[in-house]
Amino acid sequence: MTVTESGIKKRHEFIADLAAQSSAIAAMALNKCITEAPLGSDAFNLANCAAHRRLIVRAVEGLVSNGFSSIDNVTNLLANVIRGNTYGAFAELAGYEWIIRCQVRFQTHTLLTASDVLGTGGSTLDGRIEHGGIFFEIKAFGFHGYLANRLKERLEKELPGEQVFLEESWDLSYATFSQLISDAPAIAADLKQKRFLQKGRLRLRVDVPKPVTVSSRLIEP
Repeated sequence: MTVTESGIKKRHEFIADLAAQSSAIAAMALNKCITEAPLGSDAFNLANCAAHRRLIVRAVEGLVSNGFSSIDNVTNLLANVIRGNTYGAFAELAGYEWIIRCQVRFQTHTLLTASDVLGTGGSTLDGRIEHGGIFFEIKAFGFHGYLANRLKERLEKELPGEQVFLEESWDLSYATFSQLISDAPAIAADLKQKRFLQKGRLRLRVDVPKPVTVSSRLIEP
């Protein structure tokens, strides 16, 4: 199969392109564990950007060849880029790629006990730098804005001809935002009838498009 520079639309096409550039990725046989389907919007954008594909390959090759991560962890992370939590998984790979370029040795996905983190359930951190034993987490800043925009897009897709506003506070957990996105069809049906809904600290409002609209949001650093 020949994949054109601007024509990668499905998961297995994306996998084939990455596998052609990396023996480590080819050995993962991702097409056997990832069902064929159209790429999500974020994965589509990554798949059709040569620079981002090269970054993914460098990150995976670096993690595997240096023994910084287990094959299972790298496989799961790359699978998420292709089929699931694309935004967060790509941010993690990009972070690892930068650390590798800095010639720092580390181990990924480090499990800490409850006593280590003063918490009841312990925690798995993104990595531990060997020199000095420094633990680190990789975060994608602006993630709440990204989730809010995804929710807005999903709701407006369900409400053609309407404009959706996300007001008051976006300070919701990732799990809450994810659930709202999943429940978009039901929420849209309620919005169509009631015109606004309160979901925790987030206020959802719908209105007909106008030349000038006013919306506000609270931000708590």
